[in-house]
Amino acid sequence: MSDSDTKFTLPFIAHLQQIVGIERAQLEKADTAVADTAAAVAEAERILQEALDGQRVALGEQRVAAERYEAVLATVQAAESYASELGLTDTPPTDAAEPGADATHPQGPASSGTLAHLIVDVLEPGKDITVPEIYEKVWALRPEVANNAVRAALSQLHKAGRVENVRRGVYRLLKLPEDHTTAR
Repeated sequence: MSDSDTKFTLPFIAHLQQIVGIERAQLEKADTAVADTAAAVAEAERILQEALDGQRVALGEQRVAAERYEAVLATVQAAESYASELGLTDTPPTDAAEPGADATHPQGPASSGTLAHLIVDVLEPGKDITVPEIYEKVWALRPEVANNAVRAALSQLHKAGRVENVRRGVYRLLKLPEDHTTAR
């Protein structure tokens, strides 16, 4: 190699080595940024997982609370209905419709205001009807009534001999009480 080649080659190699140093620093900076963002993503995933776990717990608690509320509401409604049928209360049951809900019957289609009376109203004597059909007819008139309350009232009507349990989930109205007034 000639002197002129050496003069040119050594500064060029030195310059390339400077570029290598600069690029190494850039690579280390990028590696640090990747590590930092990976840590931030891991922390975000941990926080998200905690939130999802908390949501699952809250949904479970909500489901239990709703089931307990429905059960308590059904118990109260059944007790009020039973007490009303025995004439032991002067207050209308909590499942009574709003006054004026039906122009022909001030407390709605069931003139006595009891859920049992409403169920008798929606049944046709001698005709079989499924529990889901009873729910639909009751909900059409009183959407706030719980399934458990309907089942409890059906049980009371069965014990009183007003409805027959033809088979599982199917009932039949046996007779209308003499004092029963319907919306039909």
